[in-house]
Amino acid sequence: MKETLVWIVGSGGLLGSHMARALNRHVPRARVWQFAPRLSWTDPPNLARDLERAVASFASAAHNQEYAWAVLWFAGRGTVASPAAALETEWGAWTRLLELLGHHLAERNHDLPGYVFLASSAGGVYGGNAPQLLTEHTQPLPASAYGTHKLRMEDALRRWADAFSHVSCLIGRISTLYGPGQDLRKAQGIISHLSRCLLYRHPVSIYVPLDTRRDYLFVDDCANQIAASLARVIAERPQSLIKIFASERLTSLAQILGVFFRISKHRSLIAPRQASSRQATTLKFRSEVWCDLKGVRTTDLAAGIHLLHQHQLSMFQQGLLPPPT
Repeated sequence: MKETLVWIVGSGGLLGSHMARALNRHVPRARVWQFAPRLSWTDPPNLARDLERAVASFASAAHNQEYAWAVLWFAGRGTVASPAAALETEWGAWTRLLELLGHHLAERNHDLPGYVFLASSAGGVYGGNAPQLLTEHTQPLPASAYGTHKLRMEDALRRWADAFSHVSCLIGRISTLYGPGQDLRKAQGIISHLSRCLLYRHPVSIYVPLDTRRDYLFVDDCANQIAASLARVIAERPQSLIKIFASERLTSLAQILGVFFRISKHRSLIAPRQASSRQATTLKFRSEVWCDLKGVRTTDLAAGIHLLHQHQLSMFQQGLLPPPT
């Protein structure tokens, strides 16, 4: 097996920041590559230039060392609440990245196998589905511009990969992710937000019923699942594959509030608001692809919430935790 040069796009985010350690555990011949300076995500013209320089540099490193290559996409600031216009920067960056990868890597040297992973959203693409068991074989039905956007990214990757016989793509539809390191500026991450509001004794605005049930997946478990799946992609080299990454356990918002009460001995201050989403009350996921990888998951929800809360408590004590808005 060739050594694989891996570029983690979005390595500063919640999931991307946990991937290097997971790759070391599951893909021992992976060599993580970094591009400096950081990509200009808030400046589209500069972002386009940054991507061109980054892909050219990455391709040169792969060619010079005759490594296989892998690009793992975890970038993006969109949420389920994002309007369509706010997602266009990510869409432009994604399609430009694929174009550049084709030009600098996929079209030039067929002796270097390539792999692309796209972090998609299970909650986004299945948000409008009826409350049923959702698998990779369920027809997606987005209920938001964000879900439609994620499906568009998936379709673009599959069409792109079809043109290159030596490139494999893996699309990961990820359930509700939580854990230390969440971007607290984004309007998502109910567990992180509850933890922060509890520390600041700040009321929490809730826009969904307390019996809303979701599949919560701890970030380290997700990173390990993805890394183990990437190792299998490298070994088997499928053309294109979709896999759900989930805990496959449902938890209600009321149950999460109960966990926080047991941890802190303080009740969260809840301020119910009028629902602003058409998302389903229950989204239940089960992967039917490479089911033997399920043993990678290890973290109990209560343990995961405790780890996240301790992380934010430490930040709070150091004056580094931004107050809720």
